[in-house]
Amino acid sequence: MGRNVSNANRQVPVQSQDGQQTLALKTLVKSPNEVQAEDGTWILPLVSEAINIGYPGQRTGAAYTMNLDPSHMNRLLEGDGHLSVRKLGLLNGSFWRALNQLVDKKHGFEDDEAQLERAIEALQASITVIARIARRGVR
Repeated sequence: MGRNVSNANRQVPVQSQDGQQTLALKTLVKSPNEVQAEDGTWILPLVSEAINIGYPGQRTGAAYTMNLDPSHMNRLLEGDGHLSVRKLGLLNGSFWRALNQLVDKKHGFEDDEAQLERAIEALQASITVIARIARRGVR
């Protein structure tokens, strides 16, 4: 089933077995009220942070792994040019795990385990505060 999105008339020709039908674009994508439009630059700081996590103290090594000069990589991550997905594909699994976690966190796609971990951390922080306040009251 082939799809070709036309921006001119906002219609989508959909190839079916018995011919071609035209559907309104809104039948295939969320309405503008449901989607926050972004220009794509949101990913660059996440990629940069994931590189720091995947290559701790070795940011230069990540650049060389992608066959890039480190200063060129930094300019690309600041939005000056385009960083190829093929280049990113050369990076290690630690980078990809970190990037996955950062994207999940940004868009609120945490799984049950991550939510539970955050809840436990919040509970532990609350207990610490309560204990600190209780110690002050005992004196």
